[in-house]
Order: sequence, then structure tokens, then C-alpha cells
Amino acid sequence: MKYRRLGNTNISVSEIGFGAWGISGEKPNLKAYGPKDDRTSLLALDTALDKGITFYDTASSYGAGHSENLIGKAFRFKRNKIVIATKGGYLNTFNPNGLNQDFSPQGIQKSLEESLVRLKTNYIDLYQIHDCPLSKMNEDTFNLLIKLKSKGILRSIGFAGKSPDDTLKILDNYKFDVIQVNFNLTDMRCICNGLFKKCYDSNIGIIVRTPLVFGYLTGEINDETIFHHSDHRSRFSKEQIKKWLSVWDFYHDSLNFCKHYTKTQKALCFCLSFNEVSVINVGMSNKNHVIENIYNISLDKFSNEHLTKCINDYNRNYSNMVLPK
Repeated sequence: MKYRRLGNTNISVSEIGFGAWGISGEKPNLKAYGPKDDRTSLLALDTALDKGITFYDTASSYGAGHSENLIGKAFRFKRNKIVIATKGGYLNTFNPNGLNQDFSPQGIQKSLEESLVRLKTNYIDLYQIHDCPLSKMNEDTFNLLIKLKSKGILRSIGFAGKSPDDTLKILDNYKFDVIQVNFNLTDMRCICNGLFKKCYDSNIGIIVRTPLVFGYLTGEINDETIFHHSDHRSRFSKEQIKKWLSVWDFYHDSLNFCKHYTKTQKALCFCLSFNEVSVINVGMSNKNHVIENIYNISLDKFSNEHLTKCINDYNRNYSNMVLPK
């Protein structure tokens, strides 16, 4: 396992992180990946740490806190060996009136306190504001995060934005240590809009999420795949799925140099080839996922020349096909 520094912090993280949304289980009205067996999830967490994965990304809303509970249970006596990143902003119960976010200082404070209990810890390595639009982000909430960081309750603070454009606007107004964004072979908006460059110039850490696009870049899912009704992938439009699956047609030449790589290996190694990236979050809900993904990132990364070819192919052939997520 290789490790990278998380932006300008003194926190070292494994270059692949355990994305813990997938272990949150089935909860009414909360998006996730369908039913999960907790014993299988706990074994996946244990295996990940044994294999060198130190970064675990979760949120208060994942399974109404169930994902955090599992991480707390798995690592209660190994807290110093792991880096916990969690998020606040979404309520962990569904409100049918549509008011399902609270970014006020009081709301974030309450969410954080509940997360600390579930995670069985007295500090969070990285606390992220979760999908907050610029219009709802405010100085009081940001100042609360700074205060909690000064007290050591938070080691670093981050912003997990809904889109690269939202995140870029946030960074024009607030100095976060880390951001989390969608980035993959089907979505390079954060390069096109200058977000990667801004983070590099400002030494802001980047966490990449959706490097495998919910599994659609693995080659193991197609447009005929049937998901459990509570799996959020069951609600993707056919148009969206078609565009995700078509991406390999546009990289035939630029990825020819690594034609012996699997699709998963190409997708993950592409994301890890950017020096701006601190860690990529990959969903893993069983032991085999952990072992396979660690093997998948063990291959050579892309050269700058190959990255440029991929970016050019994206801009020329695919960027106008991206549907907002």
C-alpha cells in the first residue's frame, strides 16, 4: 500500500480509501446500496485495515448513522491506526416535507456530537460539510468548524460538494483543508473548470469519489443489470446508464498503452495518476472487494502524456455527453 499526504495537513492516508456508504444497509427513504449483512461489512473493514487501508469515509446520513456505527465497532480499539472522515449537513431521518438538510451551526454541532458517539471516538480526522450549496453555507458554520479544529476535536475540515462548480465557488469564499468531488473517466469537470489547479496551487487535498461510477466502469454491470429496489442505482435513467457505459468507446486509442489492464484497473489508475489527488474513495462491502481493489491499484500509473491524451479525448468526444449528478 502506498500513502499520500492529505493536502496541507500532517495527515497521511492510504491512496485508496474505504468508501463506507455501501455498508450502510437498507433504510426507508435513504439512498444506499440495498440490504447488507453487518458481519460481512465488519469483515470487510477488518480486512481493509489488515491490508493497509487507513482512510475510511462515511457520513452521518449513511444508513441513518449505521455506517458510522459499524466503523466505531470495528475500530474502537484501533483508533490510532485509522483516519476517519465523516460528513454533516444531511439529517439522518427522512422528512417528507423536503427539509432534509441543516447547515446551521446548531445543526452541524448536533450532527457532529452524534457522529462522535457512533464512531466511539473523541475526535474526527476530517469533518466535511456534505453537499451544501453556496447559498446555504455561512460564516457562522465555518467559524464553528475553525473553533472545533482549534480545540482538536477536528484535525482538518473539508467540503464534499455536489458539483465541481459549487465546490469552486465555495473555495473562493472559505478556506477548507480538503475537498471531495466526483472525478472519473466519465466526468472530468473538475479539471475543465480549474478546480484541480486551484487545489494544487493552494495545497488543498482532493478526495476523489465515484472513481468507478457506482460500478458502471468495472465491466461487471450493464444496462440489463437488475438492482434491489432500495439500491439507488435502480433509479438511474437509461440515458444516464447508456452514457456511462459508452465511455470506453471514446478512450480506445488513448488507453491502448494499458490494454492488458482490466476496466477497473484503468479507471482507478487513471484517478490515482494525478498528483493533486490525495486519496480515491472506492465502495467496498465485502472482503473480496477489498482484496480486488488493492490489487487493482498496484499497477503502474499513467504518464503525463497518457493523462493528457485521456483529457483531450474527453474534451473532444465525451464531455458534452455528461449528465449532471
